[in-house]
Amino acid sequence: MEQSTCAFNVTMKDVGTDHEYNFVLSFYERDKSISLYDVKNKRMFLKRNVPTEGIEMGALYIGANITVFSRSLKIVDFADEKTKRLFTTSRGAGLLLIKPDSYRNIGQILDIIYHTPGLSVGRLRMVKFTSDNHHNSSSSISHHDSAQSFIALGSSSTTPSSLVGDNCLAVEIVGEDIIARLHELVGPADPNDAKQAAPASLRAIFGKSKDKNAIHVSSDIGSAKAELAFLFDRSYPYTSVFTHCSVCIIRPHAVASKFAGNILDHILSTGLEVSGLRSISITTEDAADFFESYRTVVSEYERWVKELSSGPCIVMEVRGDHNIVQTVRELAGPYDPIIAKQLYPESLRAKYGIDNVRNALHVTDIPRDGPLESKFLFSVI
Repeated sequence: MEQSTCAFNVTMKDVGTDHEYNFVLSFYERDKSISLYDVKNKRMFLKRNVPTEGIEMGALYIGANITVFSRSLKIVDFADEKTKRLFTTSRGAGLLLIKPDSYRNIGQILDIIYHTPGLSVGRLRMVKFTSDNHHNSSSSISHHDSAQSFIALGSSSTTPSSLVGDNCLAVEIVGEDIIARLHELVGPADPNDAKQAAPASLRAIFGKSKDKNAIHVSSDIGSAKAELAFLFDRSYPYTSVFTHCSVCIIRPHAVASKFAGNILDHILSTGLEVSGLRSISITTEDAADFFESYRTVVSEYERWVKELSSGPCIVMEVRGDHNIVQTVRELAGPYDPIIAKQLYPESLRAKYGIDNVRNALHVTDIPRDGPLESKFLFSVI
C-alpha cells in the first residue's frame, strides 16, 4: 500500500430495502481518490476514483458519515493495523459543547473553530438538557437529557446548572492531539484567568463567569468517546418544535467553504431563534423527495437535487413571529446570487452564493411548508 493510503471498514444502507452493505474504503491522500471493496462478494465495487464531494483526511474517523457519489457511508472501524496506528496515535475526536449562556454566539464560535488550523468540524447537533434525572416518555420534551447524566460521563468542572436553560450546540471536532488542542482553543475554565493567560481563547472572548464560561470540552479521550456517543450515536428526537417556523439549509458547497458560522451568526444576530440544528449527508433519494414540489416549477430541479446530496449540509429550524417564513426569505435574498448582489448586497446569498444552484441556502418558500419541511429534515430522515 502507498504510504499515503489509509483504509476503513464502512457500511452503506440501501434506501429502498434498508439492507446494509459492507465495504473496505481505501483513501489515497495524494490525490484524494478512493476505492471501495465489496467484502461479502470479494470483489472491487468501485475502482480508484476521485469523488465529486471532495473528501479530506480530516473527515475520516470512526463514527463519521461521509458522502461518496451521493451515497452516505458510515465509518465503523479501521481496516488494517497501519491505519489504526496512524489514527490512534495522532488523530482523534473530541466534544466541544457551546453552553446556553453563549447560545447567541454559536455562529461566531463555529467560525473560529472552522478557521483554526489543524482542526476539522465533524457532526453538529443542537441539544437541550433538563435539571434532573426524571424522564417521562410521554412528555413533549422526553428527548431532553439530564445535565447530571451527561456530566457523569467524564471528569469536568462543568456544573449541571450551567447546561440548563437555552439550547446547547454539540460540536464534534477532529484533529491531532485533540484533547490538548481543544483545551488550548477554549482556555482556562475561569474566563477571568483566560483573559490573562489566553486572551484569544474562546472563554476569554465569550465567557461571563466561571459557571457561565461559554464552553464545555472533553477532559480526556475516554470522556470524549462517552460524550460523543451520548450526544450523537443514540437515536432520540431533536429539539425542533415544528410550529411557527421556517427551514434553512446551509448547502454543501457553503459548508465546505466554511461559511456556516457566519451564516448562523447572521441569523441569530437578528434576534431569531434557531430551535433545531443538525449536520447531515442527504441522499439523492431524500433530496429528490424534499424538492419534489419544485420538480415541474424550476429548471434547476435536477441540479438542486445533485448539489444537496453532494456532501454534508447543515439544516436548521428557525422560529420567530407570524411572518417568520418571509423574514428568513428576506435574510436569504433572491435565489440568484447575481440578482441578490445587485438588489440586496447584504443578503446571505449575495455574500455566500455562487450561482442559481450553489446559492448558499435553501429556505422555506411558503408558511404552510415550514413545519412540513422541518418534520422531514428532523423526523423523517
